[in-house]
Order: sequence, then C-alpha cells, then structure tokens
Amino acid sequence: MNIQNQFALITLATISFFSRTQAQPNFIFSENPKHSQVQIKKAAYGIPNRLLASKDLYGSSVGLDDGAFWQIEGIQSQQTVQTWLINDSLIIYPMYCTCKSNARFFIYNERTHTSAYAELKVAPLYGTAAHNCIQSFNYTYGELCTVNGLGQATNWLIDSNDWHKLQTWKHNQTIIIGYNEGGFARWLSNYSHILINVEKNDFIYAQAL
Repeated sequence: MNIQNQFALITLATISFFSRTQAQPNFIFSENPKHSQVQIKKAAYGIPNRLLASKDLYGSSVGLDDGAFWQIEGIQSQQTVQTWLINDSLIIYPMYCTCKSNARFFIYNERTHTSAYAELKVAPLYGTAAHNCIQSFNYTYGELCTVNGLGQATNWLIDSNDWHKLQTWKHNQTIIIGYNEGGFARWLSNYSHILINVEKNDFIYAQAL
C-alpha cells in the first residue's frame, strides 16, 4: 500500500471516529409500558439479524420485526430499499464514514448484498420476543446485561472508550443490537457489536461475554 492510500485510510478512520457522537434529530417513541420481570436465561449472541416486516412504496422507511421503524436517508438508499423483499434478513451497522451521509447507521441486506443509510424513527415495541432492554450494570468492570422478550439474557463487555456513556444509561432502557464486523468495522473499535440506547439516542461498542 503506497503512502497516499495509507493517508486516505487514516483520514477515513479519523473522520468516522469524531462523527460517532454527532447529535441527530429526535425520533418518536412507541408505547413504552413498564417492563415486567422475567425469568433470566443465558442467550448466545452472534450476528444480530432482523427481518424486514414492512416498507413504504418509495423506500423512504422500513419496519423491522422488532416493531422499530427506520428512516432511509438519501435517494440512492431509498432506491436500493425498493428492491428489498418482506422477510429479507437485515443487519444494522454503525457508519464508518460520514462523507456520503450524515446518518449514523446503515442497514445491510443479506439477500441482495446491498445497504442503505438509516436513522431510527420509531422505537421497538415492548412485549415482543425481539425487544431488548437493560437489566443490570457493573460499572466497575464496564459491563451490562440485556434481556429480551423471551427472558434470555446477554452479558456485554463495553469498550473502555464508551464507559463515560455507560454512566448515564439506566435500567429498563430499550436497546437495539447492531453488528461491528467486516470491512472497516474494527477501525473504530475491536468490539464485535453495538448497543443502541433508544432513549439516549446514542450507541456504544460492546462484546458479548
């Protein structure tokens, strides 16, 4: 790799790093009753796939199987979404470069191998199997535990660069789990997943334990 290419890649990673905490517009919350206590079972976590449940005619928004709705950013991304089909398997990733879009996330379609820039607009529904919320914290070791609607728990180790965010998170806040593998993913963090806090409108990097 020549020096110019090395400089370009370093610049890309630097821009992405400083864009992680940019403020974004507020979004609408779906009904949010108090989360009931459930029996905790250990849940193994790999790729956090979601299914496409709905989309509008113009590809400007998509609904996922957890009840969340995402706004699709940009005409090119909206045209891409028009080719997606109901029940397509999707994965949510953090944006690695904001030079093409101000969106903080992109949604990858495993069937078409295409992606679309996106921002969360409607939170996941409580009471569904796919809903996740914060169950407990361990601030000393930078860990938290999430539990889904089936009562399955996952313990997460948080990237130390995001511990300051963890201090502001609270029990029962809704979490959307995204992925951070492949491509330029590890430039920003060596942790394999992202935890998107719906109420805080922010995310942290994490590794399932």
